[in-house]
Amino acid sequence: MRTVKRQVLNLNPGKLSKVAELARLYADEKQYWLSELEKTEFRHLIKNQRKIRDAAVADKYKSTAGLQARMWKLALIDACETLDKYWQALFVDVKVQIRNRGKKEKNGFTEPMLHYAYWLLTGYKQFFECMDGLSPVPPFELDASLLPKVAGFVHRTVRKIRGNMPSVKLSRSFALDADCYTVFIEKDLITKFERQYISIMTNVRGQRLVLPLLGQTVIKGNIRIVVDGDAVAIHVSYDLGNLDETLSECVCAVDLGYTEVMVDTHGTRYGTKFGSIMTAVSDDRNELGAKRNKLRDLAKKYENSPSRKLQLKAKHIKRFNLGNVKWDRREKKAKESISREINTSINTLIKNQKPSVLVTEDLSHQFSYKNTKASNRKMSNWSRGVITNRIEFKTMAEGFRHKQVNSAYTSQTCPHCGFVDKNNRNGDKFCCLHCKLEGYADRIAAQNILFRYTDQEITLQSSVMQVESILKDRFKRHLEMDGMQDPSVTVSGRTSDTVIYKNNSKPRPWSQQEGIKRRKPDGPSKSEIK
Repeated sequence: MRTVKRQVLNLNPGKLSKVAELARLYADEKQYWLSELEKTEFRHLIKNQRKIRDAAVADKYKSTAGLQARMWKLALIDACETLDKYWQALFVDVKVQIRNRGKKEKNGFTEPMLHYAYWLLTGYKQFFECMDGLSPVPPFELDASLLPKVAGFVHRTVRKIRGNMPSVKLSRSFALDADCYTVFIEKDLITKFERQYISIMTNVRGQRLVLPLLGQTVIKGNIRIVVDGDAVAIHVSYDLGNLDETLSECVCAVDLGYTEVMVDTHGTRYGTKFGSIMTAVSDDRNELGAKRNKLRDLAKKYENSPSRKLQLKAKHIKRFNLGNVKWDRREKKAKESISREINTSINTLIKNQKPSVLVTEDLSHQFSYKNTKASNRKMSNWSRGVITNRIEFKTMAEGFRHKQVNSAYTSQTCPHCGFVDKNNRNGDKFCCLHCKLEGYADRIAAQNILFRYTDQEITLQSSVMQVESILKDRFKRHLEMDGMQDPSVTVSGRTSDTVIYKNNSKPRPWSQQEGIKRRKPDGPSKSEIK
């Protein structure tokens, strides 16, 4: 889906107040249903709004906020979707705790117990029975004596990590379906040009509110009216397949890194404080964790001591030095700092580039055992899930597409001649050992990522060995076509595995401001090859 924002012309105070009033009434109605859906008779029907709606209609329900029938039904659907997202996000954290329990040597869960724990989170019926202190019977075989143990663990875990239930804090938007509005075009009385209008349902039966729009595009299906101060906008969702394919694409590729959040093909760096924030968070966590581990060992030693005084001291250490309140507060603050830097960099990129397609590397294989322990510790703090989730969110909010490509050898491949070698890159510097192309390493990687967007051979499923083989074959063909008229003859001294490179040749000084520069190869020229 792609969301398009349609701006509404400046409204007079009367119309603006009516739109704001509709948003407030809709928010009140949604809050009412959020409270109702927490009740026992409705909470297991979150994904089946029709049953809740039919029950309300049968009871001749009238909107508590004074909305018409179609709008309170949309508020009900909105409330169900909000609660569903809340519980599904919570289930992700609960599954992590279940998985960790399965890894414990003592009192760990067996495979059947893990299966049952995960099953409790697959449906709201059994989940809420579990939250009521019951042990739902699964559709597969499991020892009945194990059910209370697993169900109790899930119950305690949910109560421990869940926060406050969702609530409507801002009344700034409301949803409308296709029967709640009408779109038409008329000539403007002042400019004499045709203008598009939308007539929306209000809380008064038979009365509609007409809003003038900027531009003219197709508006259909469910829409959302958003009020932001004095500005009003209409958010319309389209299927990507229904968009006009003739529109020219603005494809932007970025290389995601550690020193900064990302670098584009022009060499622009976004989120330059990212590396320092990550390093500070990692070092502080490592230092504090080491101190806590020493205290934890000391408390364990005092617990096993026969001295009553030392046993009491162990309890004091656990209570006053090994608590989770300050630790969780520090973790939350660190995550907020990292997320803020990521969000700022993505917003800046969108504002500067205005992409229709954003191409990034696949982040599935980030951790490496070849790196040092300190490096892996810092990289593990790089919340790749946060970056991916924020990009995916921006694709829906800003209306562009996100494409991931295979990242193998993107920082070691020369974008000009195609030569692949790990020695091409030295830290942040890139200098091709074959054609002497120089530049900022992350910018080179971003250019290669851009090329991968249209590469038909190298896909996300291609293994590292397959990518290496494809790149070397391409470079070999490049040399053969460049050095001989007969491409079947291999050029002497210049193959995909061996490149003539004089050790006494010194590349020109590199700097980020110099961008990308080509230097004349030190290998034999065409005239020297016979």
